[in-house]
Amino acid sequence: MPDSRPATPDTPDGDIPHLDLAIGMPLNLHLTSSREGARITARVLGMMEGTSVLVHLPSSGPASAYLSLDEELTVRCLAGRTAIGFVTRVLRVCTSPFAYYHLAYPRQVKAVQIRQSERVAVSGEATITTSDNRTIQVELRDLSASGAMFRSHEPVGPVGTTFRIAMDLALGDMARSLAFDCTVRSEDDKPENSHDHGRHRYGIEFADVSDADRLFLFAFVYERLLAARSTGAGA
Repeated sequence: MPDSRPATPDTPDGDIPHLDLAIGMPLNLHLTSSREGARITARVLGMMEGTSVLVHLPSSGPASAYLSLDEELTVRCLAGRTAIGFVTRVLRVCTSPFAYYHLAYPRQVKAVQIRQSERVAVSGEATITTSDNRTIQVELRDLSASGAMFRSHEPVGPVGTTFRIAMDLALGDMARSLAFDCTVRSEDDKPENSHDHGRHRYGIEFADVSDADRLFLFAFVYERLLAARSTGAGA
């Protein structure tokens, strides 16, 4: 009867951090102990403070194909404008009436306030599809959960212009193809440096971003911010 025993607390009494996890909240699970750091999206089923966090994988098949007993995980999630991270492990793999998991309640929780407009530097390509079906390759310069800034050799349009942008982002070994409708919020054709002549810079705002894509964007920004702050602290 593998599902009948309660999960065992993994947190010392009197030293329990608070977790603000709502039922249905998406989680980004980074498998740190196996499978070369694979990442999985899960959702919160419930929680008992100090004992365990219950999660399920919305599109999972057999439970053993995804998470294994005692597997170590790094969890990233978003509560309002706060990006939360903690390390845990799989306490219990349950298969009935569907596949779900007990994760050990964390001993430590890291939280970073992220403004919707907080940007991190990026370097990569994106594809613009305009309303008249032109396709333009652009160079991403920075990114936030709500928008981006890019450079383009071709004019895209004045402030207020709408189009669709597609890009590929990587978070660890997890690659995701993203596509959003967006609107030009700023335009600048002044060169950043001597090699930048003939390029236009645009600031854009994303529209109709799904919960899963927004979580990925926040996780991307969160990890870039943590890396930058760690480097600054080390310096």
